[in-house]
Amino acid sequence: CLPATIGHLHNLQKLMLSRNRITVLPPEIARCRKLELIRLANNQLHALPDALYDLPNLAWIALGANPMIPPAPAVRDELKMAMSDLTLGSIIGRGASGTVYRAILRTTSRNDS
Repeated sequence: CLPATIGHLHNLQKLMLSRNRITVLPPEIARCRKLELIRLANNQLHALPDALYDLPNLAWIALGANPMIPPAPAVRDELKMAMSDLTLGSIIGRGASGTVYRAILRTTSRNDS
């Protein structure tokens, strides 16, 4: 189990927790306001704290190989986008799955030409 004291890490930017048999994330993780990337693959998560989706800098969540976790209702429609809808910025991480970039969703749609 991840301790609630994780919320004391206010400057935490990257958190790699894959393959740790984690069953629940404490809601205090929402206090990690600078968190940009979190890897939670291959755990035993059934749900995520709703506040995780509200973190202002969070750009990458890896959730593969967990029991079913549906996307948060507020982000389901935003997930339907093409790479051309994004402007890539700086690299925020590198790992076995590749390079992770900060990305900004363009405000105009592809149909606005």
